Amino acid sequence: MEGSVISKELIEAFRPIIEINNAQFRQVKTMLAGFIATQERDLDYMDGYMDTLFNFMDPRSDTETLMRQYYNYIATFDPKEAKARIERLEDDMG
Repeated sequence: MEGSVISKELIEAFRPIIEINNAQFRQVKTMLAGFIATQERDLDYMDGYMDTLFNFMDPRSDTETLMRQYYNYIATFDPKEAKARIERLEDDMG
């Protein structure tokens, strides 16, 4: 019985973090769509938004998929940079 109380308390304790991560994910997803639509090419500017995904990225998750979409977009104008980033991501994600 006590174990279930602790689990509920932990879930409630982590709820604000989960909500923040979900909000950041939605923002980054929206920003990526905007970068693609406007054909943005400034990597420093885009990285400023996209790098927040690394704060809560898990292998084979929606966050990793979104980062791969970003790298695929980079490949449309800088294939060498995109390849290097994809290789680093694959090393980091295992």
